Amino acid sequence: MQFSDVMRVIGTHLSVPEVTLKKEDRTIILIGMMHTAPVSFFTTIRERLLTLEENGFQVLYEAIDPSWPEPVTDEQRMLHEHAYEQIKAWKNRLLGIGFAYQLDEIPILDSWYSADFSLEDWTRENPTRGPTQESVDRFERQPLDANNFIKDLIDTATQLESKKFSSSHLEKFVTRRDKHASKIILGYAENKNVVTFWGSAHLPGIEFLLAEAGYKAFHLDWIPVLDVTTYKAERE
Repeated sequence: MQFSDVMRVIGTHLSVPEVTLKKEDRTIILIGMMHTAPVSFFTTIRERLLTLEENGFQVLYEAIDPSWPEPVTDEQRMLHEHAYEQIKAWKNRLLGIGFAYQLDEIPILDSWYSADFSLEDWTRENPTRGPTQESVDRFERQPLDANNFIKDLIDTATQLESKKFSSSHLEKFVTRRDKHASKIILGYAENKNVVTFWGSAHLPGIEFLLAEAGYKAFHLDWIPVLDVTTYKAERE
């Protein structure tokens, strides 16, 4: 059994997968996401989600909002404040290279539901969860250059072109979040068709678990993220 790739260069575009799975009369669509990308990509995804919702699909999403439990100590409060400042600075740098952040471009609607762990779940299992000094420092010193940023994406996609995920490989990489998401997706799919948008790296694991539940890949589309020819000269 073969599963969708994480991302690929299709023609002149770096692209992410949209895989349609079916089981009897039920359909589940998995849309791979890049959380930072050109605004045009997010516009395409948002319009796709709204169209599917109009056609009766339940929209489920990955919770990528950097929400943390309330700080308790003065040190934690300082880290939280610094971390949010760095996230804001990161978003500004993204705008500087023509990119945007997913949550700024695809606002979550009240009719959509999370297929991810709740903040309460994370807090209960990870009582110290929150920004660390190391993560804050990394954000602060991390350079953001458009050509290098996209070169890394293209290089990753090129490496993946020669690989396929088999069930024996995927089983080793399924995460707790993939298992939780699949359980939520299957629960909603008992009553209606479902579309969910998650980081592309999670799609093979989620697809593997849905296949174990009897869903079969029916169709694979590739959604363009950006035109790689813009950065070709820099790569060469």
